[in-house]
Amino acid sequence: MVRTRLTLQTIDLHCGGEPLRLITTGYPPVPMGTVLERRRWAQQQADHVRRTLVLEPRGHRDMYAAVLLPPGRPDADLTVLFMHNEGYSTMCGHGTIALATALVEEGLFPATEPETVIRFEAPAGVVTAHAAVRRSAAGSAEVTGVRFDNVPSYLAARDLAIRPDGLDLPSGGPVKVDI
Repeated sequence: MVRTRLTLQTIDLHCGGEPLRLITTGYPPVPMGTVLERRRWAQQQADHVRRTLVLEPRGHRDMYAAVLLPPGRPDADLTVLFMHNEGYSTMCGHGTIALATALVEEGLFPATEPETVIRFEAPAGVVTAHAAVRRSAAGSAEVTGVRFDNVPSYLAARDLAIRPDGLDLPSGGPVKVDI
């Protein structure tokens, strides 16, 4: 008889009410590779974990989850894969803030004062979190705020003229957009 059992440990977090469930133990070992290869492996080999933690009855339609992996590139401290009800995202702002806070306050990442910098490799690229840190009266690290530098954006096209279907424009002409 084959017995299967999935035992996971998580920390439930939030940022401004947006949930994030951080998987701390029980996630299957993910082979090294690029972050996109690792995300593809997770989609194909470990999607049952995402469904277990994010969907009903343990999750809900707004639940996000994350798993931290060893970095795959030298300019990152950790790799993060973000998961949600429909699959895997390339980056998550509220998740980055919640992760930085939890890693520092739970002692899972070395805290430095007045700021702890954590470089997360995500499928979108490297996202750098800056956690403002102070020591509590008991000596533990407390995060008082987090900001992050997202991946660079770029201008692919300027002043494209489009005519959206179903939109009556007062000018009757096209709308100019930048991509």
